[in-house]
Amino acid sequence: MGNSSSGDDAPFAEEQPTSNVITEQHTTSEKNLIEQLEQEADNAHAACIHWTQTHRRLHIPYPEEDFLKMKGKVVKAEDKLAHARFANIVNEEWERIEAVVDEELERIEGLGRQTKGFEVCAVCNKDLSNKLALVKKYGAGKVKYQIAPCCGKIICYQCRPPFSRDFTTVLKQMTEKAEKGGGPSVLDVQLPGPAMCPNCNYVAKGNLTERQKFKWNEKFAAEGIPWGMFEVSVMLKAGKGCQKNLKKAKKWMEKAAETNYDKAMHALAIEYSLEGTPQSLLKAKDLLLGAADQGHDFSYHFLSVLYLGRGEGKNFPEKNLEKAKRFASLAAYYQNEALMGNDCEQMMLCHSKRDGSDDSCVPPRDALPDSPEARQFQLMTYWTGKGAHLNDSLRVQFSNMLALFTSEKFIHKYSGGCCFPGYTTLPLAKKMLRKGEETSILISVMSEKCIHCKKKNVDGSMKQCSGCKVFHFCGQECQLKHWNAGHKRECKGEHWIKEFMGLRT
Repeated sequence: MGNSSSGDDAPFAEEQPTSNVITEQHTTSEKNLIEQLEQEADNAHAACIHWTQTHRRLHIPYPEEDFLKMKGKVVKAEDKLAHARFANIVNEEWERIEAVVDEELERIEGLGRQTKGFEVCAVCNKDLSNKLALVKKYGAGKVKYQIAPCCGKIICYQCRPPFSRDFTTVLKQMTEKAEKGGGPSVLDVQLPGPAMCPNCNYVAKGNLTERQKFKWNEKFAAEGIPWGMFEVSVMLKAGKGCQKNLKKAKKWMEKAAETNYDKAMHALAIEYSLEGTPQSLLKAKDLLLGAADQGHDFSYHFLSVLYLGRGEGKNFPEKNLEKAKRFASLAAYYQNEALMGNDCEQMMLCHSKRDGSDDSCVPPRDALPDSPEARQFQLMTYWTGKGAHLNDSLRVQFSNMLALFTSEKFIHKYSGGCCFPGYTTLPLAKKMLRKGEETSILISVMSEKCIHCKKKNVDGSMKQCSGCKVFHFCGQECQLKHWNAGHKRECKGEHWIKEFMGLRT
């Protein structure tokens, strides 16, 4: 979920990204707020039109400052409405994802399928066979486990020991903490302390060499432990701690996959997908579905790629937009940064399709804020922004979307495209880019005229704002008027969408 700022321009309180549950009462209050803000925007627009028409009918001249104040009331009301509508769209999106997750959990539980050696944590007996259920219960980023290099057992996030830390260092830290009154005395702790494996009492003595790691993994692989076979395959393929052997690597990977080990099934599916034939892609799909039965997030993501026909899945014979969107939603639920924003990109691409066509869903210029096209565009913007800090291509694409965000009527019904000072996303779009990256054409055309008086920049002599580097002015007077009219709020890239999504510029 996104974050929203506080104050008059922020109708929603801050929401935590790991809390995806939206209550019916909260949704109802959002809709009531949107209806109220719609009425306020309509009233402000009607008042502005009436004020302007009255002055024209009576041939009464009015100062530019007065007109800007009236128009500013319209833009402010519409901006509050845009914020509320965007938040509601995002909340409804997470409601939909929650429903997909609940449906998938019910399906997985009905299978009763578990991987040998991965049923429970060796310490607390926590069920580790369904990773999606763990994410649902404990939250994104908390579903981790560690394989004890001593006994080979699986230990969950809460019980895992710090094997990489030296025992004497741990004791020293504990002693210092106890002396400051911040924890128990060393004598009150059952030795040898946190550096000991909680399952077999092995005390870590330092990091293993690659050769030692291979020997450890080989030992557990010989015992038929799934993760041991998987790790041996990975090391044989890379030649780490052993001589490179692709034939043996594939053999061990296939053995691990036969135990329904999700990582092995996913890795084998990737190998099949690289062949690129429809037959090999169908084999990859079957393996990925097996890994998905254990809630494997990477497999959810790649299934979505196959069903959407992207990348290696372009020859996949069973393309299906509905299935692609479902698997993309499951992958996005994990909020796993290891996917490098690709899960967010996949969600964006699923929303960009019209009835399974290859047409990108960029709203037509006459689309209104409550239209399906405008809604899809806002969802595309949201998912692209969520992955922008992890993926350079998404960051550039997000900048282009931000430039379009307040520049057309599908966000602001009455004031779209006016670049009213204080309410545009153009400075933020510019700041999302790094040096040398191409800016949106909507930013480039800002150099063609003075943003305040609209005088054309015929000879290119107009100076650029040194802060936002977007708007140009014919002179200091226009720059000062534009600044006081509201540009000082947006010059550094400030906008409610930045706070809502926690963007870093």
